[in-house]
Amino acid sequence: MSRLKTAFGLLVVGMIVTGCVNGATVSRDATSNFDSSAFFDAAGNASAAEQTQTNIATLVRERGWRIADVQVDVPRSLTTSEANTIKPNVELLWQDEPRGDRYVQVRTILERPLRGLLPEFSGDRDVVLQLRVIRFHAQTPRVRNMFGGAHELEFTFALYDANTGALVYGPAYRDLTFTAYGGRNAVEAEARGLTQRVRIEGRFHDWMISEFQLAAAPSGLTF
Repeated sequence: MSRLKTAFGLLVVGMIVTGCVNGATVSRDATSNFDSSAFFDAAGNASAAEQTQTNIATLVRERGWRIADVQVDVPRSLTTSEANTIKPNVELLWQDEPRGDRYVQVRTILERPLRGLLPEFSGDRDVVLQLRVIRFHAQTPRVRNMFGGAHELEFTFALYDANTGALVYGPAYRDLTFTAYGGRNAVEAEARGLTQRVRIEGRFHDWMISEFQLAAAPSGLTF
């Protein structure tokens, strides 16, 4: 009798577990029919679904966002180095200016080309474009004199309501890494005024135009 009760109990438990699993399956099937046509919340912020399905340039125009300011965050947590070696193992590498606050120098480099394009935006809701640097790797003099390499430029960007500070888009990751000149090519490029800084600024200028589909003229540089 005891064995019979035990078997019956196990059968009941099995039925309950089966019922839970089946119930979960029904729930998942139901959510697959969810109407995702409304991608914005009541505040007019882009949802994750809308960010995935619509590019940022379209969202800016549809929502009437006007990028009124740019803020570049170069976290102090990024490691840096002044070593003139082949490839210092750091996230922030910039040695083309006299020694100083490398974080401020990099922020200035990135803000200048982006702010120069702010007049290209129109809209009735001011937003702020914020970039957060993940990796900024220019060339050391040693590498530039020898063979060059790559300018490694990685960051995230997001848009915030200028009045409330609410996040309306992002953050989204971008990698603008491009080939750096080295040796004779670097010498000839710098003679034409194409320093590392000029090329990096040009890269961000062109990214801004491409990302937001602006009518401004591109830099004309090759990357």
